[in-house]
Amino acid sequence: MADSKKNLYLFTSTFPYGSSEVFIKYEIGILSQKFKTVFILPSAVPAEVTKFDLPNNCNVIDIEKIELTPIIKVTTIVKSLLPALGILFNELFFSRQKKLASKNIKNNFYQLMALFLRAEKLKKKIVNRTDVFYTYWFSNEATMLGILKKDKSINKFGTRAHGFDLYVDNGKENYLACREFQLKQVDLVYCVSKVGSDYLCNIYPEYEHKINWSHLGTDNNGINPFNKNDLVIVTCSNIVPVKRLDLLIGALRKVSVN
Repeated sequence: MADSKKNLYLFTSTFPYGSSEVFIKYEIGILSQKFKTVFILPSAVPAEVTKFDLPNNCNVIDIEKIELTPIIKVTTIVKSLLPALGILFNELFFSRQKKLASKNIKNNFYQLMALFLRAEKLKKKIVNRTDVFYTYWFSNEATMLGILKKDKSINKFGTRAHGFDLYVDNGKENYLACREFQLKQVDLVYCVSKVGSDYLCNIYPEYEHKINWSHLGTDNNGINPFNKNDLVIVTCSNIVPVKRLDLLIGALRKVSVN
């Protein structure tokens, strides 16, 4: 999808602000070399606005700061009602999570209307509909890009898929809203592991041709100095059951070195 003559629109959670998506800083260096301009669109800006240094051709767009006139807001809501109800209908009758879809129908409706308004704001910043649109998380931003693709405001979009945005049971029941709609509209899904890719293909075999996998990466800083008499273990995960830190603790019980 890379093209040095095109712009890239990269949708993140908070990056380049905060510290929760530090892994994107390694990818952004590569992306900036492959596209004319990289527009970064965080879905939220945290209170602590520590900002990563970005390549010169990267610009941040805060969609929330884009204003719509009252008339455009009302017009957007009115014209979005039927499409939104269509998505909700499919969610209720064709979702793999029908019970949760029914339970969350009211919240889904309000969320969809917010995404239609957000999509309308984004149209003001799209340079060319043939540019590349890429969301780092397979969540609400994928639904918004699906809305834009369906009304032909953009041609194509792709997404990554990690954990919370992929597995319906990730330690507890996890509702993934509008997954059928997302998969129907998206052009490429890159899971961050082959296990994730196999999982998604198994649940949605009809979309297997869109699903692949690509590991996250980091700069190669070589091998740290190693002392064979000491063993140093580092983990940077959240302390939650799905990270399985108990296995690490269990393994360390069997280690005889310092």
